[in-house]
Amino acid sequence: MKTGRYSLKDLFTHNEIEQIIIPEIQRDYVWQTENVEQLLNAIYKNFSEKRNEKLVLHIKEQPVTEKSINEYLQKEYEKLKYNFKIGFIYAYHDNEYAGKFFLIDGQQRITTLYLLLFALYRKTDKGTVFNEFYFKNNTLKLDYKVREASHDFLQEFISYDGDILNSPKYYKKEYEKDVSIINLINNYNTICEFIEKKNAKEEFIDYVENFIEFNYFDTNISEQGEQLYLYMNSRGEHLS
Repeated sequence: MKTGRYSLKDLFTHNEIEQIIIPEIQRDYVWQTENVEQLLNAIYKNFSEKRNEKLVLHIKEQPVTEKSINEYLQKEYEKLKYNFKIGFIYAYHDNEYAGKFFLIDGQQRITTLYLLLFALYRKTDKGTVFNEFYFKNNTLKLDYKVREASHDFLQEFISYDGDILNSPKYYKKEYEKDVSIINLINNYNTICEFIEKKNAKEEFIDYVENFIEFNYFDTNISEQGEQLYLYMNSRGEHLS
């Protein structure tokens, strides 16, 4: 996938991307409740402002009444004014693994937004639509594939129709030693509480998918990607 600006949905459904993978050199998913709430509140603030504004078009002081023109220009105007920029994400690919893109920076944001999409689709009873775009053929679009416990949990969590914590496939002794799994569970619950509080519906799904934007940078090959990650982290700096 070429370096450029993409919406969240574009990123996850791009025809060159089969999976976005958290590589072995990455740290755990460590975001806490306050990190998630800060991101959610910022996104929802932009969404609310967009929802409450209506563009009125005039030509020579006469209102434009053509519906298709109004709808098109309204959408373009909203994207320019109310898009939510999430910053840069960096990834690399390996020619031996076609369709796999390995994240160098952006894990915390991308994971949280993947959970947000899952929660929104589940809360609006559109789980089959989520599966079509983000869990097609039971394949995670975002995968901790090199970490067996995190991968196994996320796979079961997304596929299980019910409370995963009460599932026989929830291996408590193993999973509750994994930092990423603990935060996946806690942050998903935080997201669900936020959705219920805001009574977020299909309109918010559209905003999350199409108005959240990333600047994506592809470091081209695995060796360059890993060197960049190690260099930046040795300096104690975030890539974004």
